[in-house]
Amino acid sequence: ATNIACFSAFWGDTNTSITQLLQQEYKHTERQIDYLVGDYLSEVTMGILAKMKARASKNGKSNMIKKGSYIEQKGGDVGEFLSRQLQPNLKIIEKKKIKVITNAGGLSPLSLKEKIEGVVKKMNLNLKVAAVYGDDILGFGRSKSSFILNNFDEDKPNIDIGRDVKNPFKLLSANAYFGAKGIVKALEKGADIVITGRVVDSALVLGPLMYEYQWDQARKNQKISSQRYLDLLASASLAGHIIECGAQCCGGNYTKWKESYISGQDGWKNVGFPICTFHENGDFFISKSPNTGGCVTEASVAEQILYEIQDPSQYILPDVVVDMSNCKINEVYKNCVRVENVHGKPVEKNAFKVSITYQSNYKLQMMLLIAGEEAYMKSVAVADGLINKFSILLATLKLDPFIKTNVEVLGSEQGHGRFSRTRYTSREVMLSLSFVHASPKALSIISGEFAAAATAMAPGISGAGTGRPRPSPLIEYASCYVSRDAIKGFMSIGDDITEEFWDPIEEFHVTVPTRASVSQFVSLPTIPSYDPHVFVPIKLLAHGRSGDKGNHANIGLRVLNPSFYKLLCQSITSSFVLHTFHHFNPTSVRIYLLPGIHALNILVENALNGGGLASLLTDRQGKTHAQILLDQEILVPLSYVRPLLSSSLQVSSKF
Repeated sequence: ATNIACFSAFWGDTNTSITQLLQQEYKHTERQIDYLVGDYLSEVTMGILAKMKARASKNGKSNMIKKGSYIEQKGGDVGEFLSRQLQPNLKIIEKKKIKVITNAGGLSPLSLKEKIEGVVKKMNLNLKVAAVYGDDILGFGRSKSSFILNNFDEDKPNIDIGRDVKNPFKLLSANAYFGAKGIVKALEKGADIVITGRVVDSALVLGPLMYEYQWDQARKNQKISSQRYLDLLASASLAGHIIECGAQCCGGNYTKWKESYISGQDGWKNVGFPICTFHENGDFFISKSPNTGGCVTEASVAEQILYEIQDPSQYILPDVVVDMSNCKINEVYKNCVRVENVHGKPVEKNAFKVSITYQSNYKLQMMLLIAGEEAYMKSVAVADGLINKFSILLATLKLDPFIKTNVEVLGSEQGHGRFSRTRYTSREVMLSLSFVHASPKALSIISGEFAAAATAMAPGISGAGTGRPRPSPLIEYASCYVSRDAIKGFMSIGDDITEEFWDPIEEFHVTVPTRASVSQFVSLPTIPSYDPHVFVPIKLLAHGRSGDKGNHANIGLRVLNPSFYKLLCQSITSSFVLHTFHHFNPTSVRIYLLPGIHALNILVENALNGGGLASLLTDRQGKTHAQILLDQEILVPLSYVRPLLSSSLQVSSKF
């Protein structure tokens, strides 16, 4: 078996995880960690790195790395990965022969490779460092990138990329989502540390497993069938999806949070990070280090399976299309869960998804604490007064009106919309006002006016302690598909070895199964006619997790008891979800089924005010949406929930 541990879920995750993993594993177990993988990138992070790189570009040509026709601008990598995670642990990593793979290279993987090589040399260690790059389309020069982006696939574009640099919008980054092929090539050349740019998160795990088990070679030699090959890639990719968010499958961001908090071993102060033990037959186990807090359960793993996947039967990746709709999970012992029955399908679209960040306008956010009776109503009145005052001021100065505004009253359960319970009872709220304008000058003018509300408007106003807000660039995200024939990747290791790799789709002759309906896999138990029905919150029947897919909120729900599944499927309809999130102005809802783990995956489309850095919402990534939905009530037979009411009370008393 191969053991792969994940030490980072995003840029901003703890920097103590590698140290914890190595200390706990080698102190309390005989298990050998073969690979350490870390995910740092998201659409939001790409926008932040693009701004960092733009600032660094002011230093001129000395900040450039040139490899053939490819030019990389320094300054777009996650440097703290090296200083705070890798460097303090390099000696034990070399001693234990652990390989490290991460996408911390961001927009500057060659630059981060150079930095690591410098540290390795200074510490007199024998470690080879490789960089996988070429995903950055802008790195091939303006003419090449303009050609690629002007010949994109118009199947599902979010923005007219054809405008490119001829418009006032400033293109900051354009990166193809690579798969695992470049990582495999680096490992084949003897790399100990692999730094990538934009790869899909699961590729950080798929790459080493493809290398370890030589699945490509086995398929070429007809030792495994094409379908078996796809199933293995899919299983490895799902393993990557589960652990790439770090502690989230170990009791973090978990509906049953009390179970995780009081788990022992210092709970959240010492929360564990996941270790995937992957077997050659495609089955794998998710666990964590002993003597760490948190918990690995069927529920915690299921929530992560459901996290930000859209269609679970069509989870499209560069190397394989994963069908996890009928996967099975089973807790084999405490803090160890087995995952199996994952299937793969061939990739049909001969294109890479390309993530794009660009600056459109400027934004400004201001916050005021408002306390006392009728705090919500006072906040609404203050917001109305300020927005109208600012609009009049802009008109007086002959400046354009605001492009967009947003008002939130935090503490009034605004995210719950019409179902808020505290809107008119809360005595302390935070008023958040956000504005978008084409001119930073206009936003600077109104920035100097908002504090006047403290003496000119409602009583009980206090500043939020952040001082006068400043305008900042509004970074927006878009995606499109670009032909794989137009993009080639590179792998560089050491000082002088650079190799190209192409990643065309392959032809597979396999039969793709049809999807089953809910009535085919679960039956509704007979309900006695005398059994009364009651309204209960969904949280008594299910648990869940939510996140974003661009401008869409993605909510996964899994029932607490399989006998509830059909009832949940019948109750959670598109209209029910639209009604729940009506105040976010979604355009539509899609619901997908995962009968293997008795779950639903719900996509609430266009509900995040633009999503990511473009959104003016406080929760711009839909992280709260599962909790909002779980609090909604549905009509169910009393016999279904009577046992759950007693178990819920037991958990509360234990806490």
